[in-house]
Amino acid sequence: ILQIYLKEQNKNHTSAYQIIAQTRMVYNPELKSVYMFVPGVMTMILMLVSAMMTSISITREKELGTMEILLVSPIKPFQVVIGKVFPYIFLSIINAITIILLSLFI
Repeated sequence: ILQIYLKEQNKNHTSAYQIIAQTRMVYNPELKSVYMFVPGVMTMILMLVSAMMTSISITREKELGTMEILLVSPIKPFQVVIGKVFPYIFLSIINAITIILLSLFI
């Protein structure tokens, strides 16, 4: 678009240099969908398990009123959050290893 505009503005002037843009895929030059599918599925599964389930767990505690009980206990608030997040981090690591192994062998 820019090149067409410049040609219209400078009809009498010819440029010695010309830039030709070419798209090149570094990760997947053949554009095979298999190589795009596995990282996408892995991202979706890990996002669902780690981010959504953790936030749902903490929100559920807040809605039930048990979060206040946990926060007034002798443990610190960041320990409560780590205790809620750790099982989902562990599940995410297991899911990531499983997905990587399945993608390599299948």
